[in-house]
Amino acid sequence: MDAQDQAPDPAHDPTRVAELRRASLERAGYDGAAAAELASRVDIPLQDALSLVKAGFPPEVAFGMLTSGERPVF
Repeated sequence: MDAQDQAPDPAHDPTRVAELRRASLERAGYDGAAAAELASRVDIPLQDALSLVKAGFPPEVAFGMLTSGERPVF
């Protein structure tokens, strides 16, 4: 079996990764548009986005913190 006959590795499928990230973000409380944007931004770690909501930040505030480029100090 050569490399062309092998099924694609789901761990390296960017579309699948983005979809899984989006679903996790929506479960955490982000609205669909925010979840889709964060899911596509691989420069923003998924755990950071989930941790902010878990720490009590409303999803819309967490989204702003993650996408503004500014990090508040607290």
